Amino acid sequence: MDANDICHVVGLAGCTGPTSAVAGALGAALIERFGLTGLTIMPVLWHGGGLFCWLLSSSMQIWVDADACPVVVREILCRAAERSQTPLTFVANQPVKVPPSRFIKSVVVAHGFDVADHFIAAQAQTDDLVVTQDIPLAYEVIEKGAQAVSPRGEAWTPANIKARLQMRDFMETLRSSGVHTGGPPPLSQADRQQFANVLDKWLLQRSRALPKT
Repeated sequence: MDANDICHVVGLAGCTGPTSAVAGALGAALIERFGLTGLTIMPVLWHGGGLFCWLLSSSMQIWVDADACPVVVREILCRAAERSQTPLTFVANQPVKVPPSRFIKSVVVAHGFDVADHFIAAQAQTDDLVVTQDIPLAYEVIEKGAQAVSPRGEAWTPANIKARLQMRDFMETLRSSGVHTGGPPPLSQADRQQFANVLDKWLLQRSRALPKT
């Protein structure tokens, strides 16, 4: 059994403790038992009060704000994750159907305003890729050193995120004043291709950063 096996098996080992310390202790015990390194313990509160623990590889991985992510973009991500053996996590407040894969999983968080965003912001690490159309979330993960891209393939960067956040706040002010600003156009083929291009570029960066075996 190796680290990848543990990452997915331990998610099935539920425990019913009052705090995340229970899941954290389970994860720490597994790391010690199997001599694993480079893993992050991530407790997850599941429906019904069950407490679960994922052990996540600390290598570059993908986090998806899945509540508003188009199905076609999820499919692009799943194919790429399986092909490149990249950890991919969909986070939403309802179950997201994912294909059977040792590299792909879905995490369900509690219902509530921005709960999924807060979860992703807490878990994303330097050089991870976060897929979201939520600009405040993109700003937060970029501040941590992660990369962010919208489902339309717009790469958020330290150079452009503050201006986009200001524009987002300005548009919110207009809408709250009763001004009709319209919604975004449907996802186009060009948007899909742009997203795939940004994803491929990040995957290339990841492959170059990983230790060679």
